Amino acid sequence: MDKERESLYAFLNKFLNVEIEQDSMGLFATKNEDRYRQFIRRTVIKISNSLYEIIRDRAHDLNIYTYEVRYGSRAFTVFLGEADVPTEEVLWKELLIFFMNSNADTGLFNFLKDIQPLEFDPAEAQEYLQCFESDSAKSYVVDTLEHLYGELDKDERKERLEKMSVLGDPSVYFPEDDEEDTDY
Repeated sequence: MDKERESLYAFLNKFLNVEIEQDSMGLFATKNEDRYRQFIRRTVIKISNSLYEIIRDRAHDLNIYTYEVRYGSRAFTVFLGEADVPTEEVLWKELLIFFMNSNADTGLFNFLKDIQPLEFDPAEAQEYLQCFESDSAKSYVVDTLEHLYGELDKDERKERLEKMSVLGDPSVYFPEDDEEDTDY
């Protein structure tokens, strides 16, 4: 076992009073429980906040404003806000359920419903959902996406990418939404 893993196990054993077997790998590996993630998250945030405070104070003394962080970014939530990653993990799941089950009749929802889904494998749904939480899982799903896009002809791919660029773009306007607003 590598030294980093041994150190992590010793760290968790010491501060969480748990016994993680040093050879627990493979089929019977120790489950990555929420309390482990929360403890590590709190530890990283404490260290990050201490470092950020030093950088901010020193930069301020030198009239250098490199410590400024874009509002709403991951860095902002860690350094300046209360980073609540579990809430963020629940958020994407709740939004997914909302989008899948909504009967809203708005321009955006109609636009979404009109897009034909790619033929992802339903048996791989759990792996696909993991890509929202893990970069390594994302690389697997990106390979699948690239394969599916490769099956489209050039014009279909271009049109689909144009549609994808609309999603989440705050400058996109759906005129049919105005029609609903005038009926109050």
